[in-house]
Amino acid sequence: WIGTSTEMHHIKEEEQRKGNFIKMVSHELKTPVTSIKGYVQTLLMMLDDKEEKVPPVQIKSSLIRIDKQILNLTRLISEMLDLTRIEAGNLHLKMEIFDLNNLLIEIRDDILVSQPKYDIELNHDCSASIFADRDRIGQVLINFINNGIKYSPKSNKIEIRIFKSDGDTVSVCVKDFGIGISKNDQQKIFERFYRVDGKNEETFSGFIASTIIEKHQGTILINSEMGKGSEFIFTLNIAQKNS
Repeated sequence: WIGTSTEMHHIKEEEQRKGNFIKMVSHELKTPVTSIKGYVQTLLMMLDDKEEKVPPVQIKSSLIRIDKQILNLTRLISEMLDLTRIEAGNLHLKMEIFDLNNLLIEIRDDILVSQPKYDIELNHDCSASIFADRDRIGQVLINFINNGIKYSPKSNKIEIRIFKSDGDTVSVCVKDFGIGISKNDQQKIFERFYRVDGKNEETFSGFIASTIIEKHQGTILINSEMGKGSEFIFTLNIAQKNS
């Protein structure tokens, strides 16, 4: 009886773990899918307007964005569905030097396509290039912004700030004005599939974001107060200083 009971407990734990993982994957994939849909709808509206001549450069720009989102979506699907790899933190990184400020602008613009009612304020306190996996850092940003939107039912504002932590590192802060996170939950938010207690209980996909930043030898933290919103901050080494 003890053996059977223990086995049933393990089965239930595994089912719960897989269920949480599916919710987390769905959350991560939502932004590229909605962005693609938004760009396609925009193109269709432009082409349906017979009175307005659509500049080819505008069409090309939207198609380039769609193509990039499809590539990003394909990569997310292929790598995220390998549960064992994600849990072990064995994510492959495609390292390159890129402009972090430009990435912030690109992510902000893509999310606004699917979330046009939100005011996403972007503040550049510095300019910096980093040596990292561009798509993965973008994934972290999307994760933080989407969590801010999801847990801010009475606010439509998100603030993003890039600033120098010291001479060799740069930080990005995503701030929302939502429900906030309790001190107890803050200590566990980046654990595997941790669920925040509450009436509208949802899975925070902080584990993947934490894994990505750790793989880049960076740091990640959260500042939050119940009822006053949250700040998610990650810090990475600067690869190249821009004037």
